[in-house]
Amino acid sequence: MGKYFLKLVVMAMLVCCQSSDDDNAFPIENLPANNWDRDVNNPVLESVDTLTNISDPTVIYQGKFQMWAGCVGTDVTFASICYSESTDGINWSDPIVVFTPSTAAEGWDNQKTEIPTVIYDEDEADVTKRYKMWYGGANRENRDLIKIGYAYSEDGINWNRLPACLSLDQQAGLVLVPGFEVGDAGVVSDPTSVIKNGTYHIWYNSFGANNDIMISHATSSNGYEWIKDTSNPVMIPEVNWEDQGPGDITKDVSHPVVLVDNNDGIISCGLDLSMTVTLKPTVV
Repeated sequence: MGKYFLKLVVMAMLVCCQSSDDDNAFPIENLPANNWDRDVNNPVLESVDTLTNISDPTVIYQGKFQMWAGCVGTDVTFASICYSESTDGINWSDPIVVFTPSTAAEGWDNQKTEIPTVIYDEDEADVTKRYKMWYGGANRENRDLIKIGYAYSEDGINWNRLPACLSLDQQAGLVLVPGFEVGDAGVVSDPTSVIKNGTYHIWYNSFGANNDIMISHATSSNGYEWIKDTSNPVMIPEVNWEDQGPGDITKDVSHPVVLVDNNDGIISCGLDLSMTVTLKPTVV
């Protein structure tokens, strides 16, 4: 459920939030609001002839920078997922489409696949599944009813959806759907995921009863069977500047990004500022 933009700007100086054993809740209100420096090379990735829009990137470093992002073709009919890579984070290869909507006539994601989050799981015994991706998808009948899917890959380029026999409602890829309850009323989208001590965590956009967008959380032992947090939503709009959602949205905290540094306990907080967004760091 992201907005598409013609050019993607990704290079900036990241602010890190230091947590400690005594105080797991970093006082985010003390963070400077504008501690970012735009890269002089921006935009570092632009559309190519066959793609009109690129947005909502996820980036990992695995010997090189690897980026996956939502993209739209020149016919502006289907939203797909593109891939680009870089040795320095500034000079990127031309994006290529690596994951597209399902070809199944009744597929839950036959209209769009977008807003991916990707992790590399070095502890995965099956090398063909070490790249793991969660994404938003919707079908042609109701393109606004977004759900979350799961796919895996050996190289980050050639992807396989979770087999239907392991999926919700026996639909290939589908792993997380709305529960039509508070904080989960009709749409789940824009996932971000990490793995910590063998447990997968996912945070995602979820809707309230009054068109509010909130952030919810779920855990999994395998990346596709999810248990929603009983305290969902884990974050709701609370302050004045979050009361300015786009369009019909009344209040909005959304598009979370969570990264865990296993070496020194630093959590990096990333936000999509194309919408009204906030995120409090959580230690997992």
